[in-house]
Amino acid sequence: MALVTFGTPAVQRHVVGDLVVKFFVVNGASGSTLPTGIASLLFVAPQPFCQAGTASLITGLSVSQGTITFTSSNTMVNEVVMVIGREG
Repeated sequence: MALVTFGTPAVQRHVVGDLVVKFFVVNGASGSTLPTGIASLLFVAPQPFCQAGTASLITGLSVSQGTITFTSSNTMVNEVVMVIGREG
């Protein structure tokens, strides 16, 4: 599986209590993976629109030990994904 590439802005990380919230802007083909760096993912939310304002092409995802694998209807370009979890 190929890793996603990152668009801009860079990954944004925020801490809320004992949770970490990260926003990713990703590019890649269906089947691409995103290692989040979060040990325990609690919530993954692809946004309904990409940065260009067009509808998201992400049709599904799976999570395994902090890594997200995306399925999409076409090549993902500047898709915004929010993840919430606990690090460490």
